[in-house]
Amino acid sequence: MNIEEKRQANIRAAQMTLLKNGNEMSERDTGDTLVFVVHNFLVYLGVFVFAVLIDTIVFIKKVLNKNNAGSI
Repeated sequence: MNIEEKRQANIRAAQMTLLKNGNEMSERDTGDTLVFVVHNFLVYLGVFVFAVLIDTIVFIKKVLNKNNAGSI
């Protein structure tokens, strides 16, 4: 069996595998990818909201300190 015959046999085996369970694999991969994307989106959204909350608290403290310094 030469190299070309081995390559053709590998191609046929891969095609049969895809025909046999290709749909199940692609549906599962799509679902896993969707979960991954949604999870990452929620993580980044949480980090962003936390950063905005910290910035807001720092800004409010700065404004309150400026008002208190002016009233002394």
